[in-house]
Amino acid sequence: MENRVEKEIIEFNNPRDILGMGIKNILQYRKTDPKFLNLIKDWNKTIIIGFKDIYDVTVIFKGMNIHINYGSTQDYDLWLEIGSIQTMTDLAKGDLGPISGFLTGKIKVKKIWNILVLLHFIRIFIPNLRMAGDVGELRQKGIGRRNEVGA
Repeated sequence: MENRVEKEIIEFNNPRDILGMGIKNILQYRKTDPKFLNLIKDWNKTIIIGFKDIYDVTVIFKGMNIHINYGSTQDYDLWLEIGSIQTMTDLAKGDLGPISGFLTGKIKVKKIWNILVLLHFIRIFIPNLRMAGDVGELRQKGIGRRNEVGA
């Protein structure tokens, strides 16, 4: 008998808003990492990420599917409000940790009693966000940019 290992694949929808597309890109950084796959596999939770004075994005984890939608829903497991885009940038660069962001009020959490959900989401999101921050810093330094035609 042939011993086959099925490769698990995360399915994403295609968000139509800029913040949703950004979150999708962030979550895709580790989409083939077995540790990441184990974190999301069968983690059926709805997380709302609110950007103060901008809008909310709902991230639904269901099996190996991640759906990212514009707006919020009343049926959620955790709601994070990010104080500003600068706060998100500071998280990505490692200048701000998620706990210190919470303690300083730069990140607010609704349903904080779901601490295990919060900690699980941090394990999913923050490493991906840091990877995105690293890529951004390299691009600012001119490393990793695609060569222009004729250059």
